[in-house]
Amino acid sequence: MLTADFARQAKQLRLKARRLVDGSVAGAYHSVFKGRGTEFIDVREYMPGDDIRTIDWNVTARQGVPFVKRYIEERELTVMLVIDMSASTQFGSARKHKLTLALELAAIVAFSALRNNDRVGLLLFSDRIERFVPPGKGRRHGLRLFDNLQGCQPAGQRTDITLALNRLNNLVRHHSLTFLVSDFLAVDYQRALHLTQRRHELIPVLLSDPAEDTLPTLGLLRLRDPESGEELLLDSSDSRVRAFCQEQMTTLRQQQRRIFATLGLSPLEINPSVSPAAALLRFFHQQEQRR
Repeated sequence: MLTADFARQAKQLRLKARRLVDGSVAGAYHSVFKGRGTEFIDVREYMPGDDIRTIDWNVTARQGVPFVKRYIEERELTVMLVIDMSASTQFGSARKHKLTLALELAAIVAFSALRNNDRVGLLLFSDRIERFVPPGKGRRHGLRLFDNLQGCQPAGQRTDITLALNRLNNLVRHHSLTFLVSDFLAVDYQRALHLTQRRHELIPVLLSDPAEDTLPTLGLLRLRDPESGEELLLDSSDSRVRAFCQEQMTTLRQQQRRIFATLGLSPLEINPSVSPAAALLRFFHQQEQRR
């Protein structure tokens, strides 16, 4: 169950997102993603200089030589917002939960895309699919998106990224720009990321909170896993305990980054120290420089 404080922040989501998009974010979005919509035509043999991300691995395996997919450019883009609403995202040591940051970012992207006349869809998940809104555009569709972002009370507790991406791939057959927003506190999702990036342009958005990486010195603490419900009593004033917890989290962060690097993905990192709008703006500028 989401807290009353979170509900108050969610109600301000639409107004805040619109105000931010009226600034420079929408312009940066348009500059980076104009002309990125594509529709598959056929395949042809790989030629030097082709983007390796367009290789069709199934055809390549059958033919014994590399083949790439050919697309035609479309004027409008399909944007999918796939957002983790599991219990772990409802944690926050600072003023905002990770989930609040996720919804702010999603709202800004949605407003920017709709203003660019792109189609936007939404998939909210935990260990089940909480909500799905097919891609659409226009003012009425935008209101529907924000109603779902603000009003969803997740029924699930745990995180199943594979379930979410499998459902995305089944429901959204058209190539899309997909923002996968999660703290990635899950297991066995690398294959699902790989399969998804073969069909969609995938942008992982990694949510984090400083208290997850550094345990505060507050004496005896009763910690509760928000997803499993398991509780643990530990002495946070013990330097060995703090060092152990930090080591475990460092290992997890390294595993996350290793997965992204293996797949050639560059995550957009979001935490309370930087506003989602500022993080998006910096990310869009980085993407533009790489083109």
